[in-house]
Amino acid sequence: MKNHKMSLVLISFVIMLSACGSTPKEDLAKKNSGYLSNYTNLKEVDTTENNVLLKWESSEYKTRQYSSVIIDDVSYYPAPKAGGDIDNKVLMDIAQYANNGIKKAAQSTGKVVEMATDKTIRLRMAITGATINDEGLSAVQYLPITFVASAVTGNLDNLTAKLVIEGEVTDAKSGELLATFFRTGLGAEVDDEEQPLTLEMVKPLLDDWAKLVKKSISENIK
Repeated sequence: MKNHKMSLVLISFVIMLSACGSTPKEDLAKKNSGYLSNYTNLKEVDTTENNVLLKWESSEYKTRQYSSVIIDDVSYYPAPKAGGDIDNKVLMDIAQYANNGIKKAAQSTGKVVEMATDKTIRLRMAITGATINDEGLSAVQYLPITFVASAVTGNLDNLTAKLVIEGEVTDAKSGELLATFFRTGLGAEVDDEEQPLTLEMVKPLLDDWAKLVKKSISENIK
């Protein structure tokens, strides 16, 4: 019952935001996870998928011709609290699957290294929450990761849960910020508010993220 009431409140809040005609970038300026160093310079990018992508790149990112990358493990931010709506083992399984897939895809480019040189970038990423999207609405609602499975409920149609991943690219030697991104990805539909989140529900999404990391490395590291 507690989850049900919380879910209805969250959905009502999202609808209220959407009525104001806010954009993903405007929503980010008002409320964000705090994982990225800067959200104000992000720009929305058109995608062929029903996802949100905002990113920023410094002019030095490509002109310096970086040749290798160090990839940190994907984390959760903020860290999930024990005893939340999602079993900790499930969260660990999701993170492990994401890390294995991303690193395997990245290593296939031959650009992943363990030790930094003057031509190495560092990529760090975190799963920071979820959005609740009614079809046609642009409002972004940040939720703790533990609400991914339980927040979609009520009598509204076309509601889906989407994971959010945020990331930063820095110069591995100096720590200079080179790029940031914010991306949502479509997870499984939740028919029952009591239905627990499982790894299987988000595997296709995590596989897509791995492919995107590989594509980005191939395009930006020569």
